[in-house]
Amino acid sequence: MKASSLSLRALSFSTVGALLAGCGGSPQQDNAPGVVPESRAIGAHSDGGKSWMLPVAKNQDLLYVAGPPSNVYVYTYPRFRLVGTLTGFNNPTHPCSDKNGNVWIPNFDGADIVEYAHGGVNPVATLSDPNISPQNCSVDPTTGNLAVTGYGPPSATTGSIAIYAGAEGIGKEIPVDFSVTSFCSYDAKGNLFVDGFGFSEEPPFVFGVVPAGRKSFKTITLKSPPYQPFNVQWDGKYVAIGDAASIDRYRIHGLKVVEVGSRHLSVIHMIGGFWIQGPKVAVTNMFGQGTYPSALLYDYPAGGDPIETISGVDGTNGLTVSLAPR
Repeated sequence: MKASSLSLRALSFSTVGALLAGCGGSPQQDNAPGVVPESRAIGAHSDGGKSWMLPVAKNQDLLYVAGPPSNVYVYTYPRFRLVGTLTGFNNPTHPCSDKNGNVWIPNFDGADIVEYAHGGVNPVATLSDPNISPQNCSVDPTTGNLAVTGYGPPSATTGSIAIYAGAEGIGKEIPVDFSVTSFCSYDAKGNLFVDGFGFSEEPPFVFGVVPAGRKSFKTITLKSPPYQPFNVQWDGKYVAIGDAASIDRYRIHGLKVVEVGSRHLSVIHMIGGFWIQGPKVAVTNMFGQGTYPSALLYDYPAGGDPIETISGVDGTNGLTVSLAPR
């Protein structure tokens, strides 16, 4: 997963939060653990320290928000109230979760992926790969395999995708014929959709699929590719791709694709990452500082105005929703 002359643009997809983090702060704990602040008005810098989680977190659906340089903030979902902070990361990027509520957090500059149980305060597993700076992940609902995309050493000639069987052990790489793999998402049948960028100073957008049960990447051509692409996720029916402040939806059968439509998200400056959970989508703002919220919640696929926001986490990367075990 190559780090090359296009690193500046790649950096904007994973580590811009770390560059901006010095300009702002982390959610106010209000002498917490113990008091849950209003998420709309949080802002004092408090990076570092020990991880903590309120006991109520284990029984509630949760939103995990990666806030570089070292923390992941945990909120109740869909009403955003801070209930915990996980610390000790080295630029956490775009996390993912599975149907059991387990959460995997790619640790970009740590070259590993750290797993937490729902509402847990301590890691339950760490998957390492010295040849990858992980950016995003997705869990196959049919096998439990974990797919990871990211960036590799300068010596790498192409990008690749690491697949961890059963979300354990050492990842096996699936090569691709382009430079950077950025985001990935499994659909309900185990097809893995991946996007990334090619070889140039202004890299062209690349999109494709690793079909279920296969070990090779197939390129899918979009007639109207996103102008400012960011993130990809299966929404239960269509493949969704972020495009500046909009989410584009595509119907895909094999390598054939039809654009279903695009929905604009108001207030947000530019999508940094998103997570679709049923009829709602949680979105991070790439430049979540100043007058722009750090993370927002919208009706999906309607878009429009946000129905909930988080402020005070500058330069957020990605997020995921972890459903409480029922």
